[in-house]
Amino acid sequence: MFFLFKFEEPHLKVTCCLLLPAIQVVVGISHSSWIFLPFFVSSCVGLVDWSLTSNFLGLFRWWRPLSMYACFNIIILYLYQLPIEFPKIIVTFSNFIGLYKISSSSEWPELTSGISLIVFYFMLSSVKCDLKDMDDVMSEQHTSLTEQLVPSNHSFFLRESRFGIMHRNVLLNGSVFRNFSINFFTYGFPVLLVTLSLWSFYFASICSFALLAYVGYILLAFPSLFHLHRLNGLLLVFILLWAVCTYIFNVAFTLLNKKLNKDMKIWETVGFWHYDIPGLFLLAQFCLGVLVAVGNLVNNYVFMHLSDVGQMESSNDINGGEEIYF
Repeated sequence: MFFLFKFEEPHLKVTCCLLLPAIQVVVGISHSSWIFLPFFVSSCVGLVDWSLTSNFLGLFRWWRPLSMYACFNIIILYLYQLPIEFPKIIVTFSNFIGLYKISSSSEWPELTSGISLIVFYFMLSSVKCDLKDMDDVMSEQHTSLTEQLVPSNHSFFLRESRFGIMHRNVLLNGSVFRNFSINFFTYGFPVLLVTLSLWSFYFASICSFALLAYVGYILLAFPSLFHLHRLNGLLLVFILLWAVCTYIFNVAFTLLNKKLNKDMKIWETVGFWHYDIPGLFLLAQFCLGVLVAVGNLVNNYVFMHLSDVGQMESSNDINGGEEIYF
């Protein structure tokens, strides 16, 4: 019966959409393995998309294949729990890709991974109709007819400005985000710079030095908002690419333990550390990327506000044509 469960209330759909990206990250990092790597990669790509385009649907990038992939993972994980004797080659391959048997001695990463995977699939299934409708709307040209046909229950994803422009991120509208933008420029951006500096010193490596170089450039050059927006985009891609490489390094470490252990100092100098439970470190790296992404989102709000002000001034000039001289 739970498979037929649907979120009919609008506020439940909004809550589900806000929680889904976080749950997807938990699925990807709770039990780091090859089979859960696509979830983490999709989260990173979605964060970059949302940050650079201000499109909330960017957080759900690749939701169609992820839905099928999550269902496939649930099925094979369930089949692997069956009390039958599997051939040794199947057991070896299953351990390699990250399958596991749940028992009373299972550790919390395995339990968290299984529970979060099921929750993710159920929640994604409950809102996939809304995501499909919005994908269809966003794929079409933004004609006036299309804008008029956008149903009201999608107001969380799309919102029309005073000049008829469809903004694809409701979080960029309203006084709440305006106040948040002011507070972020006052407190959030300095916190971001301090966080990047502390990270670069605590995890001293070649990759971390890039973060310190970014902080030094910001403090010395004081780039414009447009330049800062582009620079933050590159920094975000770098941090998340570093996180994905760290993920792959920790998963491959179990297979290439002897070879990688010999050159461990070299890997740590580059910026790759091995952890018995890498999920916490990956979460910290992802949260670092979220801080940068929020900074870009604030910049997008400023650009959108400047665009609205410019269009309002142009509209006033047209309406007051007698004051315009050529």
